[in-house]
This record gives sequence, C-alpha cells and structure tokens, in this order.
Amino acid sequence: AEMWAALGPILRKMEAADDPDSPYPKCLRRRWRIFFFAYWDPLVDSLPTVGRVVTCVLWSLLLIPVSLFIASNFFLLMSVLRNFEYVAGDCVIESLPMSFSTERGVVTKVVGSYLIRRFYRPSSERLEGFVLQSCDIRVPCDHVDLSRTGRVEDDRCDSFQIWAWNDPITCFYRRDDEYGVKFDSL
Repeated sequence: AEMWAALGPILRKMEAADDPDSPYPKCLRRRWRIFFFAYWDPLVDSLPTVGRVVTCVLWSLLLIPVSLFIASNFFLLMSVLRNFEYVAGDCVIESLPMSFSTERGVVTKVVGSYLIRRFYRPSSERLEGFVLQSCDIRVPCDHVDLSRTGRVEDDRCDSFQIWAWNDPITCFYRRDDEYGVKFDSL
C-alpha cells in the first residue's frame, strides 16, 4: 500500500515532464511506468539473491547424486562383507518339502523348505560328520498355469526347478557355525 501511495506523485511528475509530441498515448505510457516501477524494478533488485538460490539449487543437484553414489557403495560394501561370512559346503538333499508355496511379484517364485545334510571335515575338535539343517529355497517359476476362474489366487506354478532325494548341491553356511550348533538355516 505504501509503494502504491508513493508511486502516484512520481508518476504525476513524470507525466508533467513528458514530451507532448510522443507517439504513444498517455494511458500506455502510464501503464508502462507502473509495470516498470511496481514489477520490473523489484525483480531486478532481487536478482542478486536469485543468484544465491540458483547456487544452492546447483549444489543440491550436485550433492544428491554424489550422496546416492556414496550410499550405494556403502550398501555394496555391506553385501560383500556379508557374503564373506558364508562358506560353500558339500550338501545332500535329506528330505523334500511337505508343500511348495508361490510368491507373486514381478517374477513369480516357488518357495520350499528342504532338509539338507551338510558334511563337515574333521578337525582337532570333532571327527568328520554331518549336520541336518533346513534350507528355504526360492526358484523362479518357469510356467504359470492360469486358472479357469480368472482369479490370481487360483493360479499355480506347474514348472520349476526341483531337487530329488539324495541330490548333491552346494550350500552356504556361516563361517563361525561349521558344525551347525547355532541351528542357523542355510
């Protein structure tokens, strides 16, 4: 309100000093001056602060990918360290799952809990032997049999990788639980 009140006397002084032979009408010149003083001039005055805002935006656009890159490297390092906790072992399927369940998602997977016989080497603490451990195995579904009802609940996987009794497989167990005394799953 103060700006508009102060703008009136300034516009009247400028109109008094106008060239009477100007090709532009008085109302157009007045509108141009109002636009210039009320809108354009404050915008030009705020440009130095806009430069700071642009700088902040540019720094944030730089820091977002860098921070995401650092976070992804952190998660990669954690995955590698977690994989170092496990050792490959020689195993045999002891018993098959009682039933298989289907996990739906982008890739449909079949889940079954096998009982695995894992062999361990002799050491100064124990003789050579084996331990029975459970292992939840997830395999991709090769073919989904779509039901006649059209409901997703009735769809079932009819083709997927399965192991038979006494099939040898490679299993991974925790490095600190060679004898399976902590009852961790494979």
